[in-house]
Parts: sequence; C-alpha cells; structure tokens
Amino acid sequence: MKISRFCFLLLLVCGFFASCSNNNVLKVIVVTGERSIDAEAFFAMFEAFEGITYEELQHPEVRDLMGTEKMPQFDAIVFYDMPANIELTPVQKENFRSFFSSGVPVVFLHHSILSYQSWDEFQNIIGGKYFEKETEVNGEMIISGYKHDVNYVVEIADKAHPVTRNISDFEIFDEVYSNYVVNQNVTPLLYTSHPESGRIIAWVNPYGNSDIVYIMSGHGDNAFNNTNYSELLLNAIHWVAQKHN
Repeated sequence: MKISRFCFLLLLVCGFFASCSNNNVLKVIVVTGERSIDAEAFFAMFEAFEGITYEELQHPEVRDLMGTEKMPQFDAIVFYDMPANIELTPVQKENFRSFFSSGVPVVFLHHSILSYQSWDEFQNIIGGKYFEKETEVNGEMIISGYKHDVNYVVEIADKAHPVTRNISDFEIFDEVYSNYVVNQNVTPLLYTSHPESGRIIAWVNPYGNSDIVYIMSGHGDNAFNNTNYSELLLNAIHWVAQKHN
C-alpha cells in the first residue's frame, strides 16, 4: 500500500513521541517478602503512579539475585520487605555490600528497617536500626517499639530537597516506631513530634556511591491512600532514579 509523504512524516513523528514516552517510563523493582502486607492497597498505589511500571520480586529469590547478572534491569528499586531473622551467606553479604555501595537507586520503606537483625552492616546501608531484642548501644540497653493506629503530623525537615518537593507538613494515620537508632551522617527529610515516635522518620543515607532513601511511614492502606505519602514515595523513586542512572 502506498503511503503519502504526509502520512509517512506523521508516522515518524508518532514513532518519535512513542519512543520518548517509553524512555520516560521508569521500571521499578519492588522487593517484598518475609512479612505479610496489604498487597492490594500497596500495589494499587503503584498502579496509580504515572510513568512507572513495576515488577515484584520476593524472598528468598531476591537474595540470590541481588548483586548478580541475573538481577532484572531496573531504574529504581523499592524495598518493602522484612527478612529480620534471615542469615545471609558470606557470598550474599558481599553481593549486597557491592550492590548497595555501587550507586544503586534505592528506596527503603517502613518495616524494611527491621531487616537482617544479626548483620551489623545493614545498619550502615539503610542508615539506622530497629532493635527487636534488647541491645547495648553506647553503654545503654535499648529495645525498639511500635504502636499501630496513630494519627501524627509529618514535618518536612528539608523543604528544598527533591524528595519533599511541593509537599507541606501533613497528617497521617499509621504505625510509629520508637527507640530506634538513626546514624549521624544521614540527611533528615521528615520529622515528627509525636511522643510515641522517634524524631527523624525519613532520611537520605550515603553508602559508598549511593544515596539511599528511607521512609518510615507506610504500614497499610491509610498511608497508601494518603496523597502526601504517595507523592513523597513517587518523588523519592524519581530522585534516586535520576541521581544514579
């Protein structure tokens, strides 16, 4: 069939914009497992994100993929897992260390701070630690805690940061953590003054060549349906993707 010059040019233009559109779509790996979640509400939030496609990876599979050539291609990776009592092998630990320090675009959410309780290096990776068991820290015995169904105000610590762009202080109904440790070299993104929560509830942690984002909120549908929370997560995904790709 003969195509007119106009139609041919139109096809070229449409192809160009389709290519640009595809190039602007971020592929996100979402890591879950070792913790029950409200999967329907959680992934509905990702479905609503414009310009993002996602693939879910679960434990134990992801532990053998991390830092290897078998890991799927991605623009950003979001961890919503909690392998708290999993013992990594020496090979897995080395793969994790090299993976996270290489400039990888990573966002950790909520209960992921409880991961790998017996592996001290994970605190350096994520930028803090939740202690499931009583532990001596700087000469003091501490154990972390949590409380469900708390209404609290999220305060923006750094309004100039791209992760908090266009977000003002907001209220959220969610779970809070207490008596956790935050590393001194993090850049705080969010605070709360709620008496049953720790003060810093989101941060950027430098690890090797990576700047890793951790957001403590995100227990269930009340958080996922909060537009401020979903915008915060979307900003974080875009920022780590643009910074490290």
